Amino acid sequence: MPKSALQPRLPYLEDFTQGQMRAIGAAGPAITMIVAGVVHLRRKENFAINLVLLAMAVIVAVGRF
Repeated sequence: MPKSALQPRLPYLEDFTQGQMRAIGAAGPAITMIVAGVVHLRRKENFAINLVLLAMAVIVAVGRF
């Protein structure tokens, strides 16, 4: 979604460039999967799905730039 469409509802976006907004949006899911993987490891659960979702998030992040 373009920055101009979000600006009226989220005025703090004027502090960020379009590229910075994309980086934040792309990094968010990847960071979530890393943290989720750590939680699953600590609980001795299967974390393979987290690796798949992390890989997908990284592919999307790279594709945005």
